[in-house]
Amino acid sequence: MWKIVEPWQLQQLQRLATLQPERCETFLNTVYRQFDGLYEDLAIMAVQAGSLTIERASELLSLTPSEIEARVQLFVQQEAVARAMVMVDSATNVARLQSGGVAVWEIVRELRKLGSVERLESSFPSLTRTEIAAALRYAQDHPEETEQLIQRYEQSISKRLASYPKMAS
Repeated sequence: MWKIVEPWQLQQLQRLATLQPERCETFLNTVYRQFDGLYEDLAIMAVQAGSLTIERASELLSLTPSEIEARVQLFVQQEAVARAMVMVDSATNVARLQSGGVAVWEIVRELRKLGSVERLESSFPSLTRTEIAAALRYAQDHPEETEQLIQRYEQSISKRLASYPKMAS
């Protein structure tokens, strides 16, 4: 079953890093091996957020400071593009992708069912990877809103199923 990231999980990972640093290091390196480029992406995001210096990122990634600066600028531009891909429908107050109008909560719900972005791409063949990433980024920035819409839908489905007459065996 797909688990959403909640603040308590991140807090406990931080605690794990303090109490059992070797276990946390193994965990992170396993994740980094699974997701190519994640370590680099996190380092660039950390530079942009001010929690890692350009010089330290340069050492960690074996890139020049100017290459780090260029990647930070690219990250900032990509973030702006992704934010522009999602709009909130004024009539329904539901966040949707600009192209196609797919609701963000629907994408998140499907991701939870399928368990991977690759499967999600197959489920929404008309969406680009960038659009999917924009929807997931919006959902990450608005977790309560997204969760509330998913729960409302799930409850609606449960009510509908409960109203169907039971079939005799």
